[in-house]
Amino acid sequence: NFDIPEDSSVILGGAGHVALHNDDKTFFKLLKFVGNNDMNKEANYQRVSKTIDLRSFCDYFIANIFSDNEDWKRINNIKIWRSPLKYDNQWRFFFVDLDLTFGERSNYKNDRLNFVLTDNFYYFRAFQSLVKNPTFKRFFLLRYFDLMNSTFSSQNMKQVLGELKNEMEPE
Repeated sequence: NFDIPEDSSVILGGAGHVALHNDDKTFFKLLKFVGNNDMNKEANYQRVSKTIDLRSFCDYFIANIFSDNEDWKRINNIKIWRSPLKYDNQWRFFFVDLDLTFGERSNYKNDRLNFVLTDNFYYFRAFQSLVKNPTFKRFFLLRYFDLMNSTFSSQNMKQVLGELKNEMEPE
């Protein structure tokens, strides 16, 4: 919750064409633009980086790859939002439906990154296009390393999962 008035935000689902709260037709077009254009061209990359919060985009991909989210590709499991009152009105991503992560109907041997790099899903095509840009690729890799050494470190994951277990045990 960012204390944003209800009429000052947009929440979309799917490939950006399902209005969950207010409506905005630009995201679906942007997603197609990213997937169909050369992100090595500075003007293309700048257009995307001004419109999508690339840190949020990377964090979203990294968390789904790390958690081996088996259910990620389902179009109804992707949600994005933006508001002119926060984050320069850039599109940001948030998680929903994480019940098929960390081995639930998946396998630790899955290569989720390869899956993302080879599948034809809208969001994956956008990632595939962006990762060809050296600036984005470097940012993504450094962000992945950072999260693996902090948020997703064994020590932190054990602590967080232990706290969640203790919170849910009484139920």
